Amino acid sequence: MQGITKFVGMAVSKERIEVGIADAGGGRGRFWGGIRHEPEAVRRLMQQLGRPEELMVAYEAGPTGYGLQRQLEGMGIACIVAAPSLTPVRPGDRVKTDRRDAVRLAELLRAGELVAAWVPGEDEEALRDLVRGGCQAGSVAGSAPSEQVPVPVKRHHPLGSPAPAPPPVSRTRAGGTRPRAPCASAPPPPGSGA
Repeated sequence: MQGITKFVGMAVSKERIEVGIADAGGGRGRFWGGIRHEPEAVRRLMQQLGRPEELMVAYEAGPTGYGLQRQLEGMGIACIVAAPSLTPVRPGDRVKTDRRDAVRLAELLRAGELVAAWVPGEDEEALRDLVRGGCQAGSVAGSAPSEQVPVPVKRHHPLGSPAPAPPPVSRTRAGGTRPRAPCASAPPPPGSGA
């Protein structure tokens, strides 16, 4: 953390990113503001905050994936994707807002109290999404027709443009239900001998 002057916490959602900042010199973190969850808006924000070697960013892992982390690392900015279940919480602090989360993440990042989650590569993330989608589709095969399969919320497409929305999933065929996908385990990697 040598040379870091600003610790940036981000509360990331599908449409917006709320930003909190904690200065390296100490003191309470402050709410900076919010931006749209778009690559260009993130790039402009980081340019406003300082040089890449002076910044360190953290956000909690969630349904938006790891595109933001890849973008920041590509810009030369250190970024930690924090494991939400391992993020310290004050006793009795039950009010949870994006603004508070952003400032709290910045302060915890400065204090070194965040536990980084493993960030999969783009291929691994795509495979995980595919497996999860198959498992979810199989688990709702017998449910009400009005329910739809939840789809992970992704904001960054590998080619830079937003990913197109997936087509609706049909759960029945010719009066019967679709067979469930096997979800117990993933197939062994090629060449593993299994």
